[in-house]
Amino acid sequence: MLARHIDADTLERHGLAAAVVPAEAVVQSAMTLAHELRDLGRHALAQSKAVIYASEDADLRTAHRFGIDALSLLVGSDEWREGMSAFLEKRKPRFSEM
Repeated sequence: MLARHIDADTLERHGLAAAVVPAEAVVQSAMTLAHELRDLGRHALAQSKAVIYASEDADLRTAHRFGIDALSLLVGSDEWREGMSAFLEKRKPRFSEM
């Protein structure tokens, strides 16, 4: 509201930017993030994206409900079982095999 300019490092420190990288490292940083996302469960990632988009203009209670509904669709799935097994066995989950 004060129209102050805030530098990227300050935004990152306050949690308003996920990462700050030099211009020459942007593509490599984006590719690293893409590879991390690729290794996640496809259905869980899709549900997460759907909830984010659906909640964009929703009040907090409605957004919370969207999240709970999405989670309920995943509980008991193959991805859920693999994630829980990997957690209990202290290993990386193997979602790509699904």
